[in-house]
Amino acid sequence: MDRKKNISVIGGAGHVGFPLGLVFSSKNFTVNLIDKNLDFLKKIQKGSSPFLEEGSEKLLKSALKKKRLHFQLSLRM
Repeated sequence: MDRKKNISVIGGAGHVGFPLGLVFSSKNFTVNLIDKNLDFLKKIQKGSSPFLEEGSEKLLKSALKKKRLHFQLSLRM
């Protein structure tokens, strides 16, 4: 695994972090989404956007299929 192609996004299930993570994953980065919102993380893992974000469904499905998204719950944020 190329370390230069890995990135973590703190607040990765939020309104800024989630779309940012999707864009990085579409550019061949492996992205670790870190967030304290377990419900949002679970929803993303299942292929659903936790909120309305234009174009996110297609990017999310592709990232999940290619295993470019990883999820981490953080209670300290």
